[in-house]
Amino acid sequence: MKKTGVTINIPLFFLEYDFESKYKTEPNARTRVRLLGLSHIQEGKSFSEIARMLKVGHKTVSGWLVRCSN
Repeated sequence: MKKTGVTINIPLFFLEYDFESKYKTEPNARTRVRLLGLSHIQEGKSFSEIARMLKVGHKTVSGWLVRCSN
């Protein structure tokens, strides 16, 4: 499978944050999905891969990163 796409710059604080442990204790379902998606971004998965896994749009996934970075 050939991967194509745009390389994004992820802030250092984002890479150090423990989204997975927050995901495990979050009571709100939507927030849990967002935290899981952000955890996948940390692992290096593409927005399209994450979108398919979580059944959301790839623009939704990129929006999570933008919202987290602000």
